[in-house]
Amino acid sequence: MADVKIEARPNGPYVVTGSIELCDTNGNVLPTQERTVLCRCGASTKKPFCDGTHSKIGFQAAAQAVPDSADKSCGRSWRAHQVLICHDGSYNRLPRRPG
Repeated sequence: MADVKIEARPNGPYVVTGSIELCDTNGNVLPTQERTVLCRCGASTKKPFCDGTHSKIGFQAAAQAVPDSADKSCGRSWRAHQVLICHDGSYNRLPRRPG
């Protein structure tokens, strides 16, 4: 799997760059592109994809709402190789494959 970059935009969505497989809660594969924008506020009508609702509802990410809650060592983005992104915008690291 090629490198994947996931960027949490300030008070906005997750922007995923790279080739990913995105599945809904039933295991159905959802269409993605080289750049996929995922809802982080929970209010999108097109979940798991962002529809811009975060800007209409005044969504504030925890890093901005709670002082010093951001991971200073990581910055605004991080790299992942095997990530499962759920329909609600949450994500889980998958175990590394042997070999």
